[in-house]
Amino acid sequence: MSYLRSVIINNHLKQNNCVPEVKKSLNNGDLDPCGTAVIVSTVFALVEATLITVIKAQGLSVGSVTSAAAIRLFRILAYIGLMLNASTVFSALLLIDRREKLNSASVEKSQPCGSSDRQLLECYGASTWVWDMVTFHYFATLFGGGLSILGQLLMVVWVYQGHAAATCAVSR
Repeated sequence: MSYLRSVIINNHLKQNNCVPEVKKSLNNGDLDPCGTAVIVSTVFALVEATLITVIKAQGLSVGSVTSAAAIRLFRILAYIGLMLNASTVFSALLLIDRREKLNSASVEKSQPCGSSDRQLLECYGASTWVWDMVTFHYFATLFGGGLSILGQLLMVVWVYQGHAAATCAVSR
């Protein structure tokens, strides 16, 4: 996971002509909580989707007491991961704001990573919630876990793109 993330981030940075100290930023823990939260949230969400799929395959009711309790537990854990993820995204946005102000105040401005990075990060922060609420819970409840697992995998791809933008912007 970490290797794949670093490869995608590095490719993103090269395409945008950014030369930030990515390793230093990650070592300082700027994005590590976000990465951990994404992994935790995705794992629990996939477990929830698998539970729903197994329960439906056994012909049991998703609303039964035991099934509902198990699903609710993993759903809460997934939400905790998403909340941690969102808080880290917003922290990154605050860092971007602060650095933009510092850059505008200085005589010699550094070349920013690109306006698209900020937009991507903002959109990414909001879209993680959309993916979870719509793609995961809605499809899992109606059609079983297969479709929701696909949705979660798509969310992971989007999350990596968000990481690339955040790393680029925060590291400047």
